[in-house]
Amino acid sequence: MTQPPPLPPHVVTPEFPRKRTSAVSAAKFSLWAPVLTIPLNLVTAVVLNSAQASGTYLGSVVQSGVTALVIVAGFCLGGFALWQTGKVGREGIWGRAVAGVVINCVLLIGVAFAAVKIIQRLSH
Repeated sequence: MTQPPPLPPHVVTPEFPRKRTSAVSAAKFSLWAPVLTIPLNLVTAVVLNSAQASGTYLGSVVQSGVTALVIVAGFCLGGFALWQTGKVGREGIWGRAVAGVVINCVLLIGVAFAAVKIIQRLSH
């Protein structure tokens, strides 16, 4: 039996490491999470305005909970992307992940203050 001829040297089979794409995706989500939560809050604030006037704050609690989950997910995925830069390199990951972590941290502090105010309203 004969073997097939070897490939010419200019033909290179590209390798796409799975971890690299997951780190890039995590960094992108970390950066887009605040962009998703701001319109979500604006739309639900209009809808919940009438419910708050009648004294029901359950909608605000749900809204804050969903917002907090998206922001925490963005923060955690940004941390994951930063952790992966040591293994897969910084290109395309580092800037997005750092910006996402910083923005999500600031928004998480804001959500924490809003949650405290809602809990204070519910206790009175």
